[in-house]
Amino acid sequence: DGVGGHGAGDKLIKNFAKIFKITHRVVDIIARYGGDEFSSCLPGTTLDEAFNLENRLMVAAEVAGINVSIGIGLDFETADKNMYEVKNQHKNV
Repeated sequence: DGVGGHGAGDKLIKNFAKIFKITHRVVDIIARYGGDEFSSCLPGTTLDEAFNLENRLMVAAEVAGINVSIGIGLDFETADKNMYEVKNQHKNV
């Protein structure tokens, strides 16, 4: 919201939510759990399949002009930690 105001931030979040939804399967559980943070549970998914999803999300977000940081883990805490590591790496580039 700091760049374009709340309206622009809301539009960005709605656009990413659409991307998030179309890149996931029907059985996946997706949720927005923070202001600009989303999470998903991918039942029956291998690590390779999770990384493929990450790639699809990154490509779709890039096409839409949205910068994202993604973390993958076998549990929420690990995924969240990995996401913040990625986010911090982007800030330090």
